[in-house]
Amino acid sequence: MKLKLKLPNPGLEERIPSHAELEKMEELQAGDRPQWDNKAQYMLTCVGFCVGLGNVWRFPYLCQSHGGGAFMIPFLILLVLEGIPLLHLEFAIGQRLRKGSVGVWRSINPYLMGVGEFHGRNQRRCSPELCLEKGPEHQSSVSPPSECLIRLVPQTPDQFSRGGNSTNTFQTLNLSNTKFYNAYHHSAQQHQQSLEVYSQNLIGGTFLEVVSRAMVLLQLHDSSNLHRLLFFITRKVKPASMGTPWVQVPNLGVMGQVDPVQCFTGVLCGKLRTQEGVASMLVSYMVGMYYNTIIAWVMWYFFNSFQDPLPWSQCPINDNKTGFVSECARSSPVDYFWYRETLNATAKIGDSGGLQWPMVLCLIAAWMLLWVCCIRGIETTGKAVYITSTLPYVVLTIFLIRGLTLKGSTNGIKFLFTPDLNELMNPSTWLDAGAQVFYSFSLAFGGLIAFSSYNPIHNNCEQDAVIISIINGLTSIYAAIVIYSVIGFRATERFDECLNGNILTLLNAFELPEGNIIESNYTEALQSLNSTAPEIIQSLDLKTCDMQVLLSQGVEGTGLAFIVFTEAITKMPISPLWSVLFFIMLFCLGLSTMFGSVEGVVVPLQDLNIFPKKWPKEALTGIVCLASFAIALIFTQRSGEYWLALFDSFAGSIPLLIIAFCEMMAVSYVYGIDRFNKDIEFMIGHKPNFFWQATWRVISPLIVLVIFLFYLVSTASKQLTYIAWNPESANFPTLEVLSYPQWIYVIIFILSGVPALFIPALALYRLIRKRCCKSGDTSRQEISSVSSQVDKI
Repeated sequence: MKLKLKLPNPGLEERIPSHAELEKMEELQAGDRPQWDNKAQYMLTCVGFCVGLGNVWRFPYLCQSHGGGAFMIPFLILLVLEGIPLLHLEFAIGQRLRKGSVGVWRSINPYLMGVGEFHGRNQRRCSPELCLEKGPEHQSSVSPPSECLIRLVPQTPDQFSRGGNSTNTFQTLNLSNTKFYNAYHHSAQQHQQSLEVYSQNLIGGTFLEVVSRAMVLLQLHDSSNLHRLLFFITRKVKPASMGTPWVQVPNLGVMGQVDPVQCFTGVLCGKLRTQEGVASMLVSYMVGMYYNTIIAWVMWYFFNSFQDPLPWSQCPINDNKTGFVSECARSSPVDYFWYRETLNATAKIGDSGGLQWPMVLCLIAAWMLLWVCCIRGIETTGKAVYITSTLPYVVLTIFLIRGLTLKGSTNGIKFLFTPDLNELMNPSTWLDAGAQVFYSFSLAFGGLIAFSSYNPIHNNCEQDAVIISIINGLTSIYAAIVIYSVIGFRATERFDECLNGNILTLLNAFELPEGNIIESNYTEALQSLNSTAPEIIQSLDLKTCDMQVLLSQGVEGTGLAFIVFTEAITKMPISPLWSVLFFIMLFCLGLSTMFGSVEGVVVPLQDLNIFPKKWPKEALTGIVCLASFAIALIFTQRSGEYWLALFDSFAGSIPLLIIAFCEMMAVSYVYGIDRFNKDIEFMIGHKPNFFWQATWRVISPLIVLVIFLFYLVSTASKQLTYIAWNPESANFPTLEVLSYPQWIYVIIFILSGVPALFIPALALYRLIRKRCCKSGDTSRQEISSVSSQVDKI
């Protein structure tokens, strides 16, 4: 006996379209989602979303921190066991259910709060008179219960206007294929007939026929007039004309007998709660807010790159014209330009310092540009990715060619790939590798699910997942080579400066002729002088020049982009050109990732029907961008960099891990792995092999769970700190390590706890609502009194 673990999931068949219905939707283009122009556009969009700034400024740092080439081993292993399976799962489930993240997970089960939208029979039904009392706000625009599969659709507008009484002029169609009726919309509008005229054409025949025509009418007409239509129908149609109480529905096989009255009220009066599916959307929203601020910083540096010399290549003169500004002289030009000229940073997070207006203007430009690119969804972003997803590879290649010609570049590449196999025994190496795989794929944000839902139903999503995973992994390695070729050059430059400074000091102290001590004999000369005059050597305070130490000074994030790399660029010939290219690359990487973040917010909002359906996508995208900009102003304060680091640490960590774990559990044990296997076989022509089965069921969820528990324990067991730029600090220019104030922990809970808690909290809400509001048992009682109540209206 074969034992299978699958949780009860009643009503699933009614919430998802069958394979035959998907074929019909494909044939008639009846899906309510747009389509990609071509496969290349889809692949470039996914690559642009997955490959982001983290591939450039975090992966190289992790390689350097965990044994260089040794880090590649756990990274590649976990890419196969964690990244590819979850990527394939998101592609497949989005393509199968034809919805965004909200619609997918709520279709799987209504209790998956924060991970889905539910259309189906578990909605509250009411009587027509209740709809009349409440008006249009009591209506539901979602698909009706699956019992109501009768759809009498006129084949021509003339037949529609005549009422279409001949059964030969109608065909049976699933009610979920709403876009099929858009083909009739233009023709029907040409008649310019009033709602009352259309309503009159409905009357005649049995109640089932009247209701079927009403359903067609509601697809063609403004749903805001639903209460008027209901009033007209219920006033005209009397119980005697309803036909038999139960009607045998043809061509439905085992569906059996259906109560037409219940179908009518279930379709037209269903009240649906749409407060689910918010966790992924909230995370995408919060991450997008600070991510686009980084793009604003990139734009600021890009605008300042059109100067020669670059403004961060030298310190500014003080007000007295007697020397350099003290703060810059004590640190470095690149540090000063970043912390003082760009951020004008305060000494602690609690001191906001007011808005930095140049940053506000850059932020406005960043959100405006993003809105223009996303104004029509994939219709516009699909065109932009031809540039934003390909240009970074061109720039990386240019930098690699240039980097390999620089002195010391090979030192950095050798250091990157020199393996320290002892690091493989360090658990944090594996956990950091798993976290990097997870975040570099942009999993659990909802954007990948939305992108795949626009694909043809028989698109090979398995092949797509493998190809994009390989591209993502190779891009990380390729970017690391480029970055460390430049870091090797920077370390060599610093080593030479240190060594030449010591040589000059020794020549002056011992009054030696120039050229007596050079780089090749520095070590021997120093040992000889130290043996003869140790007191003088000790008094000189010579610097320690160690290439390995300089190479091991790993930095990530903004420190790599705006300090280390910008410093290296200043030492290159024609530095403004290289600066422009570098920040164009960062801009494209960030913008293509933001396309997916915006899609991960806008599509769920559309699925949730929060805004009127008449609103164009341009308006909805504009509202999302405007609201994000308003909140993101916190990052343009003088303390904004500290706030951005806070969001980066907590907004996209715990919630994403929880969402990803719930995704895999939902598909494997709620939706059912056997059903999922059949879906994939239907879509791509063969069942998933043993590798996919093992990773989806056990391996990948276990890896995500271990990463989550380790992150939770390590975060809870240490004091949370941040680094601040403080010229008054005793160790300046070393960044000061400060503890977060107590009130920040409330913000941390909101960022990391609230999105994750939406999943169990809203599941509990639905359970309580279902137990307390037994609407399903009362619907028949309400319906039985329809005719008596209508006369009272």
